[in-house]
Amino acid sequence: MPEIRNVGQEVQAEILKTARKGQEAFVGAIKTWTGTVRSITPPLKELRLPFGDRLPFADRLPKPEEVAGNAYEFAQRLLASQRKFAEGVLHAAAPLLPGNSDTARNGDTAKNSAPAKNSDTAKDSGPAKNSGSPKNGGPGSKNNGSAAK
Repeated sequence: MPEIRNVGQEVQAEILKTARKGQEAFVGAIKTWTGTVRSITPPLKELRLPFGDRLPFADRLPKPEEVAGNAYEFAQRLLASQRKFAEGVLHAAAPLLPGNSDTARNGDTAKNSAPAKNSDTAKDSGPAKNSGSPKNGGPGSKNNGSAAK
């Protein structure tokens, strides 16, 4: 099984390397394009806007770096939420996987879950972990019949 993991890591490394090369090529193309556009357009101070030299409310607009930062922060939260969802689906389906019949009978499948990396999404996503009926104290119930009924 370690061989499969190594192959998976090698494939991921190659994909990241290829993506990085593509990104570098794209940035180079944007620099070339920007230089070309700059050489054929008049300087901005020579352009006249119909409502004055400044755009109205331009000082209230976020800076491009802020927009990019906010987009990536949102993407991180979304990815963390998707990871928690995928882990919840896997744990819910664990009793059907080979070799998990004992843990399914004991109700222990939820105990082995990995904690979420981002606590922002842990509050509002994910399935309930109790798979048994709490009324009868059956498998998966937390009270084992000891709580007041």
